[in-house]
Amino acid sequence: MNSILTEYSSSVSKCLTNWAKRLQDCDGDASCFEEAGKELRGCLDAAFPPSTKLEFESDKINYMLSTIFFLSNRLTKAITGLSEVDKAIDNFVKKESQSLDEGGSGGSGGGDDENKRSSEMGNDLNDILAKYF
Repeated sequence: MNSILTEYSSSVSKCLTNWAKRLQDCDGDASCFEEAGKELRGCLDAAFPPSTKLEFESDKINYMLSTIFFLSNRLTKAITGLSEVDKAIDNFVKKESQSLDEGGSGGSGGGDDENKRSSEMGNDLNDILAKYF
């Protein structure tokens, strides 16, 4: 029994290691993170046989396995969401820089534009939170 569980833990470690290496190559690309998450789930599926073939079907083992899958899915979504937050913040900073470069140093109506951009940023962040968290 110990050798089988050791194989499981070793396989899970390899899946996570390969996944982390893949994430490093994504360079902040959300679609790459999602694809890496799919590969991680596929690797974990391959590491664990279907539950009907487990020699020792017990609540504790099922709980451990389902916890690993749940955490891997949540971690993948969180990293993908973080990538989207990075992109939204970068876009916001670029818009602010353009606004300053175009002469946003005073004048009437500047506050309305600023409020609009802040509102858009807030909406973007709320959308990302709703989608990934």
